[in-house]
Amino acid sequence: MSGWDVDEFLSSLHWLFKDTPARRDDYCKAVGKLQPVIPKFLQKWMDRKYTCRRKIFDVKKHVAAIGVNSIVNPKTKSFEVVKQCTNDQHIMSKMSFYLSAAKMVAPFLKLYQTDKPMLPFLALFR
Repeated sequence: MSGWDVDEFLSSLHWLFKDTPARRDDYCKAVGKLQPVIPKFLQKWMDRKYTCRRKIFDVKKHVAAIGVNSIVNPKTKSFEVVKQCTNDQHIMSKMSFYLSAAKMVAPFLKLYQTDKPMLPFLALFR
């Protein structure tokens, strides 16, 4: 645990927009784009730093629009976590570190997260 709350931020962002078309519509109005943050695409935009930076900026615009009461406040724990994390001035640095760590571990997990017995092959990674 790093105390950075990146995983909690991504999870809260997922739950904030999951199964809520009205909230996604509010997001589109606040950001001025037709494509909302859809939970299943969170992993895809984490793959590229530039896209991640742009989406964080869009989420910040959405939170700011809620702050000036142009959009209804969801009043959920997920929104409070997203609001807190978007107010953090180091969120992009934290997300970049999180992304680089995930990219280092991903090949190992892709190879060894399987139902096949892979334990004998772990000795090769010493």
